[in-house]
Amino acid sequence: MSTRSQRLRRVGALAVLVVSALVGPAVPASYAAPETPYRVKAHLVDEQVNLGVEVQIYGTVRPLAPGRRVRIQVRPVGGPWRTVAVSFLSPHRGTWDYPYMAPAAGTYELRAIKNRSDGHSMGVSEIVTATVVSNTLPG
Repeated sequence: MSTRSQRLRRVGALAVLVVSALVGPAVPASYAAPETPYRVKAHLVDEQVNLGVEVQIYGTVRPLAPGRRVRIQVRPVGGPWRTVAVSFLSPHRGTWDYPYMAPAAGTYELRAIKNRSDGHSMGVSEIVTATVVSNTLPG
């Protein structure tokens, strides 16, 4: 092999070493950029309703996730969360809604959860509070 060929091989090998040093090792998946969470908003039509009248909860999810599920959770103040329904996101506006019928008079906390999907991490809405009052008159 000629000395010119040997020099070119050494230069090529050196170039590979320099590029490798500049680029660095491959980044493991565990060090990948964190996923952006879904932004979930929740609102009530009325914060106080009579017993027997539905509590209307509604909201939005961003970024859009057409047709994906949103879990609706409810708890009496201080109690454990319970999933009461699944609502599906609208195809174009990212909206959802659910009519919740409270089993008894009292104060209830409600929230919505959009699970992780499509490269976004789970999003949880702020808690909204509804008061359900007995519609019977004392006496």
